Amino acid sequence: MRRMRAALFGGIVAVSLVGCQTTEQAEFLSHGPSDRAELLASYSRERKWRMFKYANQVVHPPMIGLASVLARDGEPMLRLILASLDTTDNDLDYRDALQVFAEMERAGTYRICADRPVLAKIEDYRDRIRDAGWRAFYGDRLRDLCRAKRSR
Repeated sequence: MRRMRAALFGGIVAVSLVGCQTTEQAEFLSHGPSDRAELLASYSRERKWRMFKYANQVVHPPMIGLASVLARDGEPMLRLILASLDTTDNDLDYRDALQVFAEMERAGTYRICADRPVLAKIEDYRDRIRDAGWRAFYGDRLRDLCRAKRSR
């Protein structure tokens, strides 16, 4: 009986999650993992950022590997993300942005650690994160952002 209830509950949750998806999100998720990166790369920068956030804030497990697709766009993507962070009140947007910024730094598509004004802005975002746990996580990841460069 317990298994039946668990299966029924799981089915209800799955149906309700699918019911909450937009057509755009459902279409994106209908592709296999290897095809998602290619599909994401074909989107406009705004759409890439929107779908990346969805893939990390709603879908589980999160698709953090897709950060490399956004990072390829370098400075134009950086500017778009910074502008969106200036107006967001979602703590997870800051977390997801930092993942993209770290990938930009790693891949060399934008040298965030060499751009003092940009780095200062990214550091300032930490104070806008309301949840103490996410603020600490962001601070830890932020410290790691440029540490790898210094240790090479």
